[in-house]
Amino acid sequence: MTVRIIKSVEIFYRESDTGRQVNLFTFASQKNTCLSDLMEDESIQGDLIYVVEFSDGVKKIVCHPKETRNEEWQVFELFKWCQHWYTIYEWLYKKEFRTKRPFQQYATRYEAEEARSTPEDWEIIKRFSVEEFEERIGKNEDGLNEFEELEENLDLILEHENKNSRAAIASGRYYDYFIEEWLNPIESLHALEPLILDVSYGDFGDNQKPTK
Repeated sequence: MTVRIIKSVEIFYRESDTGRQVNLFTFASQKNTCLSDLMEDESIQGDLIYVVEFSDGVKKIVCHPKETRNEEWQVFELFKWCQHWYTIYEWLYKKEFRTKRPFQQYATRYEAEEARSTPEDWEIIKRFSVEEFEERIGKNEDGLNEFEELEENLDLILEHENKNSRAAIASGRYYDYFIEEWLNPIESLHALEPLILDVSYGDFGDNQKPTK
């Protein structure tokens, strides 16, 4: 078994009619649209091409039609792949992917929402009535254990991936079913973090330096 480390990933969009190939995020910017809207736009037909380079010099190319959705998750393959790695990061490091805020256990949901929300969102949430808060978020007295959420999120992945386990991921071995390679998840995340930020948050070009 060869366990590889991802050195870089670049995703291209290839037009179905002209064969023109361009970086996916550049293409979204040219269209003046966010990535999710671009993916949903059925008038834009073409393929996504993933060029993955590993630390041992090997390159691998994965290609699928833009509109391809994962059957089990019912989301676009690109989003599902990034969500898997997003979840693995949070499970390994026990902190929120973008902000690097350490996960915690909160005695009340109010405390949890204040800590987890942006200042703008919290200004809205704290004006909710008790009934509205419970309907939208949950009962205040139930609190929130973010570590339980981490385990549940990882369970959703592992139940469909019989080659993987918590012990294997923690020891530096993860089989990526999308690119069909055994990978070192901790080392590969250095290259994947900027891509996940671009896909998840759409800050094209601003996420080229991964943070720890």
